[in-house]
Amino acid sequence: MDKQLQSNIEMMISKLSLATDVETAYQQLVMSGFKRELDNPPTTAQVNVLVSAASQYGVNPLAGELYPHIRWDGSCEAVLTREGWNRLAHSQEDYEGVEYEHSSELVTLREASEANPLPLKAYNWVEAIIFRKGHRPYRVREHLDECFKPESEGGSPYWLISPKRQLRHKAFVSALRSAYSLSSFVEPDEIKQADALRKQEANIAQQSENATVQQAAPVESSGPKIATPEPEAETASEPVAETKLVPEVEATPEPSLPEPSADEVKAISKVLEGLITRCQETGEWAASREWVQSNPKLKAHIKRYLVGQIDLAETPA
Repeated sequence: MDKQLQSNIEMMISKLSLATDVETAYQQLVMSGFKRELDNPPTTAQVNVLVSAASQYGVNPLAGELYPHIRWDGSCEAVLTREGWNRLAHSQEDYEGVEYEHSSELVTLREASEANPLPLKAYNWVEAIIFRKGHRPYRVREHLDECFKPESEGGSPYWLISPKRQLRHKAFVSALRSAYSLSSFVEPDEIKQADALRKQEANIAQQSENATVQQAAPVESSGPKIATPEPEAETASEPVAETKLVPEVEATPEPSLPEPSADEVKAISKVLEGLITRCQETGEWAASREWVQSNPKLKAHIKRYLVGQIDLAETPA
């Protein structure tokens, strides 16, 4: 075992007052948390992420309060369970509790059927109010239409089992983050959305690179080859005065950027739709252009296309 990892596990055991030793704790972490995420044993870096988060925030991964999520690029993210968020809240010295408010109207997610005799309904919104000693209450409202995602789109299956509890949990997490500036932990659905966006960006970059390589490849002519006459042998002659010619300097034209292919346009359509929707809601048109221009994963012609589409959306005809 790596010495740094051993030291971190010792720190976690001490911080959480666990009645175990380093080797046993390590085996429990590998068998419980990482086994459902990985087919092979985790790397030292992946285990370190989980152990460091447990030590820093006082949550116990061996008790189901914290678990690892392996992202698409192999990196590890520490994710809190419901019990973990509750432990984190009650570990704050000035935490005085939480209250909830919700909409009076209900939204039907699933009609009653023979298999499910009762219809499945959820609140339209839930508001969590966090109370801290010496502070004003922190209120955060979460809306169902912004949080609910079916399992086919990366959402949790529990949304179609206990949607009211799911929305209440989302509101609690958002309010707790706001009250204590907890930016180190993200929810599983947020990780999936971020991973999907990163994969999409990587695919766009790869398709742009492939298109550029294809356009740059030399094309051999299929027409008849014309023989080039051999230069005549030089013969002795009177020396001729050398005439120096000054070549004309032509302006170098700026390289023209190719238009995105149909496949590239299709690949970036969701990214473009998300950018324009956000701009229409927030008015941050300039910030969206800046994000596109500064994104190193996008090729120049893709950037030009995205910025052009944002311009059109901002000033419709």
